[in-house]
Amino acid sequence: MAAIFALALLLLVILQCARTGYRPPPPPPLLPITNGLQEIHDSKILFNPSREMEQGKPERVEARISYQDIGDAIKKDLKGRGEPELQTIQVGQQMTVTLLADKKEFDIKKYGPDEQLVAGRPFAQCEWEVTPLEYGELTLHLKAVINLSAARTREAAYGIPVIDRPIKVKVNPPYIAAKAAHNRWIWEMILGSGAGVVIFGGILKALLNRRRAKKDEEKPNSEDNP
Repeated sequence: MAAIFALALLLLVILQCARTGYRPPPPPPLLPITNGLQEIHDSKILFNPSREMEQGKPERVEARISYQDIGDAIKKDLKGRGEPELQTIQVGQQMTVTLLADKKEFDIKKYGPDEQLVAGRPFAQCEWEVTPLEYGELTLHLKAVINLSAARTREAAYGIPVIDRPIKVKVNPPYIAAKAAHNRWIWEMILGSGAGVVIFGGILKALLNRRRAKKDEEKPNSEDNP
């Protein structure tokens, strides 16, 4: 009964609004993003990944962005061993910098936040520990985004073209062997299939044959000693 009464009351309100021509006010228009847009200008970004790495060995990689061009000071006290490369990009007061790669090819650990204040300091710095997991011609991707804000706390991103760096990663046999030794699936496959018995039997047989051959060489020759 109460539901029927509520429905009837709602219908009465709708009819009354239709008679008076009432319309709900339109939502306020979205304001254009202008705060910070006028601050965008050209400056420098530094990126120093090693062009050659070794599989399984971590290396420090750094990126720096200066709000104003500070010359060679942007290269001071770098920790990574890679040759620093400078490139001109558009920068803003606040930026987000991320280092990306295929998860099967690189393990990337970051030190510090991706989002950094650039204005009011010599440069903003981002650091990562990068470990190649595979070998061959691999690629790291550096992504920089200018963070813009407007009224009503609305935010947007102003993307910068991605910087791609090809990395030549040398194969590391001990790393591959250690990785395989800790791979439970490989051991289960070898032992479960009987291949392990064949492998270990072959190794034991080779050792015994080598020992027997060594003993034969040590025996005195009967023809030389009548």
